[in-house]
Amino acid sequence: MVSEISLERRPAAYSDGLYPEWDPVVLGQENVSWCLYHRDVLEDNIERLSDEQRAVLEATDGVVIEHASEIAEWCEADGRWRERARERISKERWWWWLDLIANGTYPVRLLPAHLRQTALCARRKVLVRESEAGDDT
Repeated sequence: MVSEISLERRPAAYSDGLYPEWDPVVLGQENVSWCLYHRDVLEDNIERLSDEQRAVLEATDGVVIEHASEIAEWCEADGRWRERARERISKERWWWWLDLIANGTYPVRLLPAHLRQTALCARRKVLVRESEAGDDT
């Protein structure tokens, strides 16, 4: 269970399959939803994290943003967006809004400063892929 993981291990649990390298096989649809919960606990305890843990957290956040589209699809399939609506999760918890980040409708100003440029670059990549896919038809 996610709550049984110590705070010391939480950054590693959050980053597994995401950082230092995106690995969808390790991450997998069945594990990605847990990342949202790990990120919640980390945010709630941010002041208790060491500088090293915060650095891993920020780097992992960047990978999450870069792969928001893939992760959002998995979260949708796993019912996380229905849970988000039921629990009325705030948009300040950006990791619960990866579908909006991926489609470019999430307010970038709500992202932490270190993620804003990454989000814009990731959105451009999605738009280019969509445009190229449209050219093939």
